[in-house]
Amino acid sequence: MRIVFISPKADATTDTHNPDATLRGKSLRNFEIGSRFHLSDATRASGGTIYDPKSGNTYRGQMVVDGDLLRLCGYVGFSLFGRTEIWHRVHASYVSCHN
Repeated sequence: MRIVFISPKADATTDTHNPDATLRGKSLRNFEIGSRFHLSDATRASGGTIYDPKSGNTYRGQMVVDGDLLRLCGYVGFSLFGRTEIWHRVHASYVSCHN
């Protein structure tokens, strides 16, 4: 899972909170934030990790696709104690016009 577009209104466009100081100037555009997920079924994936560029922390994660919504749950230990964010799909026509 990668970030493909960053709003001009975003607080940061680089990975300013990365624990590795040498990577803090790296652009968040095209940045991989999710990895090692395994599909449970056509709409669910789990067992991966999610990197939060706002904090520089990496969490265990799971995700569910619901139409144009992606529900990302990051957690430490058990998903019951995690936090879920809902992301909205950006359609290709929007991305190509705003690169």
